[in-house]
Amino acid sequence: MNKNVALYNEMIAFFAGDARRCQHFIKVASLAKQLAESEAADAELTELVEAAGLVHDCGIKPGEAKYGAGHCTGKIQEQEGPAVARELLQKVGYAPEKIERICYLVCHHHTYNMIDGLDYQLLV
Repeated sequence: MNKNVALYNEMIAFFAGDARRCQHFIKVASLAKQLAESEAADAELTELVEAAGLVHDCGIKPGEAKYGAGHCTGKIQEQEGPAVARELLQKVGYAPEKIERICYLVCHHHTYNMIDGLDYQLLV
């Protein structure tokens, strides 16, 4: 099974019962993948950007558990997301160096003044 298909399934399970969150990460991942393809990114970068799009908001759930619904800001998502993303990415078989980059993107996806690569630009 494709790693991103497995990751997609993990995210559906992670946000089970929250259709709005599921629709959002599906939309972001799809758009990021389409943008990567339109920029003629190679398959490796396209896969990475799609994965980052899938997990970019996984910090919402632990953030809301800590701070309450409606109180999970973008910064809190950036703080809480990488640990969850790392676990999910490891579970589906991503290589450590890819996990690090995706977690970096999750940790900065609400920070727009530090864009340091095409993957970051495409996710934002």
